[in-house]
Amino acid sequence: RADFAIEKQKHQRATLVNTGDSIDALFMPNLMTQYLPGVSAANRGIGGDTVALLTSRLDTDVLPLRPRTIAISIGGNDVLQGRCMDHTINLTRDMILGIQRKSPGTRVLMTSVPPTLTWKANQIVPFYNWQLKYLTEELANVEYLDLWREMSEKQLPGLAESYHTILPNGTTDVIHFGEEGYRVWGGLIRKRMR
Repeated sequence: RADFAIEKQKHQRATLVNTGDSIDALFMPNLMTQYLPGVSAANRGIGGDTVALLTSRLDTDVLPLRPRTIAISIGGNDVLQGRCMDHTINLTRDMILGIQRKSPGTRVLMTSVPPTLTWKANQIVPFYNWQLKYLTEELANVEYLDLWREMSEKQLPGLAESYHTILPNGTTDVIHFGEEGYRVWGGLIRKRMR
């Protein structure tokens, strides 16, 4: 977060702010430039973030950039930590309503929790995403981006092989998707930019 304060000097304003958990944090500047060409974008993601933590930092990390669009990737850590799904969805609703109250006219692109290579997450995430999709349909100026549909195996609940990330030690990252996933996510965001 200290880096965000320093970056604020460079980015007084951004058309798009991506924010959320490690899925967002790994959308590195070089990938954002490549997959969101021509978009003035800032990344405000923090690994390990939850809905409550993100909500607590919106006023300092995101809203001062006066974005026209905020793309949010959040909820995966809440699911993995076993938080009550209804409570998490309600907190997400409150977070979005807070954004709309403080920054009228700002569009929210609510990103689904993507598939992983862990059975624990993949058992519950489709149902969580279903709840998240319904939430976005009941709120104005909010759109749902379905990474699960784009990146999952067609016959199995898990991350398709083309999105796997190999770590420096040669093992496969079981939680995060690789660069091909950021190409897909960037494309979904770009289609919705005004």
